[in-house]
Amino acid sequence: MRRGFLMSREMPFGNGAGKMKAILRVVGIAALAMLFCIGCNDNSTGGGYETEYTITFNANGGTVTPANGKTGMDGRLASLPTPARNGYNFTGWYTMKTGGTQVTAGTVFSGNTVIYARWATGSGNFVDGRDGRVYRQVTIGAQRWMAENLNYRAEGSRCYDNDSANCAKYGRLYSWDAAMSACPAGWRLPSDAEWDILMDYVGGFETAGTKLKSKTGWNNNGNGTDVYEFSALPGGLGNSGNFTNAGSDGYWWSATETEGDAGFAWYRGMGSSLESVDRYNSDKRALFSVRCVQDGGNEIDSVGYVPSAVVPDDIRDKFEDKMPLYSGTTPPDIIGQYLTNSQILAGSSLSSDVIGSDNWADMYIAFIDGLNGKLSYREKQGTGSEGESDDVVVEVVGNSNNFTAYFIKTGVSKGISNKNSTVISGTLTNSGISGFHYAFIMLEKGSDPTNELVPVNTYRIFKENDGLAEKYNWLSNKLQITFNANGGTVTPTSATTGENRRLASLPTPTRDGYTFDGWFTTAETGGTQVSTSTTFSGNTTVYARWETEPVTPPSENTFVDSRDGKTYKKVTIGTQTWMAQNLNYDVPSVTTDVCYENKPDSCTKYGRLYNWATAKTACPAGWHLPSDGEWTTLENTVGGRSTAGTKLKSADGWNSGGNGTDDYAFSALPGGDGNSGGLFYYAGSSGYWWSSTEDDALNAWIRYMFYSIEGVDRGGYGKTNLFSVRCVRD
Repeated sequence: MRRGFLMSREMPFGNGAGKMKAILRVVGIAALAMLFCIGCNDNSTGGGYETEYTITFNANGGTVTPANGKTGMDGRLASLPTPARNGYNFTGWYTMKTGGTQVTAGTVFSGNTVIYARWATGSGNFVDGRDGRVYRQVTIGAQRWMAENLNYRAEGSRCYDNDSANCAKYGRLYSWDAAMSACPAGWRLPSDAEWDILMDYVGGFETAGTKLKSKTGWNNNGNGTDVYEFSALPGGLGNSGNFTNAGSDGYWWSATETEGDAGFAWYRGMGSSLESVDRYNSDKRALFSVRCVQDGGNEIDSVGYVPSAVVPDDIRDKFEDKMPLYSGTTPPDIIGQYLTNSQILAGSSLSSDVIGSDNWADMYIAFIDGLNGKLSYREKQGTGSEGESDDVVVEVVGNSNNFTAYFIKTGVSKGISNKNSTVISGTLTNSGISGFHYAFIMLEKGSDPTNELVPVNTYRIFKENDGLAEKYNWLSNKLQITFNANGGTVTPTSATTGENRRLASLPTPTRDGYTFDGWFTTAETGGTQVSTSTTFSGNTTVYARWETEPVTPPSENTFVDSRDGKTYKKVTIGTQTWMAQNLNYDVPSVTTDVCYENKPDSCTKYGRLYNWATAKTACPAGWHLPSDGEWTTLENTVGGRSTAGTKLKSADGWNSGGNGTDDYAFSALPGGDGNSGGLFYYAGSSGYWWSSTEDDALNAWIRYMFYSIEGVDRGGYGKTNLFSVRCVRD
């Protein structure tokens, strides 16, 4: 929780309460008068109206036809049009955007008048005007999603198994290029970041599958609770004319390409036996389902962030003349530390506030590379050492040097729990942030009978008096990390983190007769494993963990790779003899076989990762990379693909209790995967193994296993991916 958080800004309502009541009394009298006549003036007479008036319809974010109408001689409209706005329900016409009086067909006008549509968000249906199909839609947090898979016929899309009944059931499957332009007007293919926002809102990707999957339609009772009415269905996938996994798995494209590999893009996957929603990348030619997310008020220039989550629409309208709100997809890099010396109040919804007052505390702010690699915000008010906030994840929009940052904070102030949002805008310069503005909005709070904190849905806007929040290094994140080799030796024995509180690298210790198993926060058991992505909170000692390494002489159950002297276990299953470990041979003169995250201890634990071309020649003499057919033979021998994962996975080493029974001593381990861009994923959770069989010119067949799945899955993947290798004897 946050400590000492926004103390200066959360002022008591105080004497302003009496003023507010007086204002409300005046407003109430005015509103009562408006009930009887809208636009009344001294030109009216007791004998009725003699003039037609023009009534302009302001759709207030929607669309409406016609845009205006004429009253009759009695001052009334014959009818009122019904406006439309994707994702919203029309609730009526009013004399003001907020407040005012509702207008009906019986309202008598006495002058030219503008009236405003009023909207409420909510689930419902919308019609795709291209083909007339009706889709359900659902609001989850501040995002509005289609609650069904898209079923618009577009070039580059197919029905599963080329059967139109499957399109009706699951929607169509699209290549990535087709998906990018498939959504109807007002909707778009969600970015990778927008999928992240959805995952975060429903409680994290680990349990999102259960919450988002439909209540029916998933094989093996793998249905979800569908608590958000997202109703994800298992539409399967298509690849090179083949289709697989309908009923068991669903795959949905994102609009975000894989870094460093223009042929691949990110997608999300759910399985009938999985609670999670997993993130993977795939060749863009694969055919996946599409869920569209709504444009408009729920996004800024398609950057994937939802400012209406932190700035309610009715408050946002009041900001526009009090502080700049930038948009755009190319904001500047604002990482740095800043100081606001003198702030003045530029806007407020509190009647007790004095606009232009400058008796506000100095504020130290920092944008840092913080939580899980995301941009984070930290602040401190006043010159004392107390009151520094915890990190809060920030989303930034803008173009060139102009930016607006949005974030939500929760905490306890004056003993009262609260949730508030902050908006910071300005222009990045060599000296700091010019045109600095800071807005605070109270979104929620706990019991506050004496008005210790400002009321909900009130705001304050501050600006730097001299226009510049100057660069000022008030925060040092560099920490000392000590390496305890725990019975072994290591060089160096300590290191200093960067300003992001992470280590650039970790040393590899050695200990005779033992295998290094990683750095941990405790010496023997428990604790948390440490990596270069770990964010430390203070000076820390980390401990090496070890596994004993018995020297096993060659026997009938082992063989020695004469190229480097490594000893491997082997096992006969049916008519085949397989390596019982992943290959760990460093092919000379190539860079396409690597250790996971380029860490030597990962090679010791999981074997190496190879691209397809290197994998084909990596096995030792007398052994070869298995064909797709040889993998199928193995699966059939152990009882079929649907349960082979449990029987072939090792009895330990898989995350979240996802170990196998290892009935055949095959001992499959979750070595993860990598790509040609130097990124790595899912070690501990999944394992991927090449076959020697091409799917097409760019893809080859693989087998893969997950910690949470009983089966072994088969798929065609790009040959530049980095996967494990199991060799089978000639």
